[in-house]
Amino acid sequence: MKTVEGAIAGLIATSLAASAAPPEVAVAPSLAAAIVKDFDLAMCPRPPLEAAARVAYVRKLFAVSGVTLASGEHMIVVRGASPCFGGTPNQEYLVYERTGNAFANVLRTGAYSLRLFPDGTALALATDSAVVEDRITYRWNGKTYLVESTDMVYDRNLVAKPETRTVQFAPGTSSQTVTGDQVALGFDDTFDLDAAAGQTLTLAIVKRDAHFGTVDVYGPGDEPLGTLKGNGLSVKLPVTGRYHIVVGGADETFSKYALQIAVR
Repeated sequence: MKTVEGAIAGLIATSLAASAAPPEVAVAPSLAAAIVKDFDLAMCPRPPLEAAARVAYVRKLFAVSGVTLASGEHMIVVRGASPCFGGTPNQEYLVYERTGNAFANVLRTGAYSLRLFPDGTALALATDSAVVEDRITYRWNGKTYLVESTDMVYDRNLVAKPETRTVQFAPGTSSQTVTGDQVALGFDDTFDLDAAAGQTLTLAIVKRDAHFGTVDVYGPGDEPLGTLKGNGLSVKLPVTGRYHIVVGGADETFSKYALQIAVR
């Protein structure tokens, strides 16, 4: 089985082996019209109405390149290249499938880099925080790009792990012990759990070290429901839905822990 680190390393190696940048493409009036319609231009100069001037406007504010997939589809990658699309490292990207003179949007994402590969893979790199980077892998399904995996990378040592893990109890049981050894300050472990209104969620620390930080529980809509104090926490769940258990570290050194999760 491939590790997360191995899968990401393979994608990056593929990216480096490919051309340094995808080829630019001509901006047709119909593509310019789609871009002006699909991007949020509230902070940008008002686009012109006349078609030729609109093409010049798009050339000035956007980076436009093309990729042809092995399956034959022609993809157009558009990046908002003007400061009016935000001052952070992440920019807005849109991908269009081109059929003749028609352009259908098949992917929208915020990232500082987006690469499309002929095999139908797309890799988006986005800054999440000062110490964490998100790496999202998309896969073309013949109609659109769907998320295949989402990983987070700790910038201090390039360790990668899944953004979330799902808690599923074995048949006939109502508890599970989860473990981790790659949690640090700002580089959390998040566990998702589906539960019903009226049930009680109980958390108990089985093992932790000096670098262990906090455990917080969030309800659907990211509503904070409680923080573990001492070695345990019990929360009566207000609604049916997906709950999130976030385990954080106390400092920059990775912590090892074991946490028992029970729902009854």
